[in-house]
Amino acid sequence: MSIFYEDDRKRIHKIVASPYANNCYIIVCKTTNSSAIIDAPIEYEKIIRECEGTDVEHILITHNHFDHLEGFKELRNKFNKASIGVGKTDEDKLPENNATINLFTKDEHITIGTLQVTAIITPGHTPGSTCYLLDKHLFSGDTLFPGGPGRTGSSEDFNQILSSITTKLFNLESDTIVLPGHGETTTIQDSKDEYKIFREQNSNQNLFGDVTWLNST
Repeated sequence: MSIFYEDDRKRIHKIVASPYANNCYIIVCKTTNSSAIIDAPIEYEKIIRECEGTDVEHILITHNHFDHLEGFKELRNKFNKASIGVGKTDEDKLPENNATINLFTKDEHITIGTLQVTAIITPGHTPGSTCYLLDKHLFSGDTLFPGGPGRTGSSEDFNQILSSITTKLFNLESDTIVLPGHGETTTIQDSKDEYKIFREQNSNQNLFGDVTWLNST
């Protein structure tokens, strides 16, 4: 099993699914064996195998870009009792489904066995981008990566993602581990330190696209 983290209450699995090197995460409550899947990339067989022996209660989507949804139909069909969670303004890109669906319009709690996950609305990368917080692990989708925010399509979107990051994510505990939708992990403190340098050195009000904290002017 691809276990990323484990303690006496929970287990977190990380699966890297090509061709876009998407990170899919599975949260397991060790008390009840209930689980939740975060994002649904194309290699759904890997995800199904990793969920064996658990009761999948939720499929949680960070945002509606296709590479995070290519395995959605298959996962929904396999785990047909699981509820779907997604930001309300990102619902339109989900493949048609008849599952129970939670449309997040504000930050709210999700129960996985005895665990509590908080859905945090973080628009910018997409209008309905949502991060999920479990204790000191933040599943950030494409909102926050090591070294910078997710890609944006306009300066308005870039300012919005900065607001999401600085007003919501940067309020989390500094040692919170950030698990993004692609690539490696970072921490909230490392991101805050890099962002401080970005703000001190950057006066460009029209940035967007692939922006990094330390290499954008």
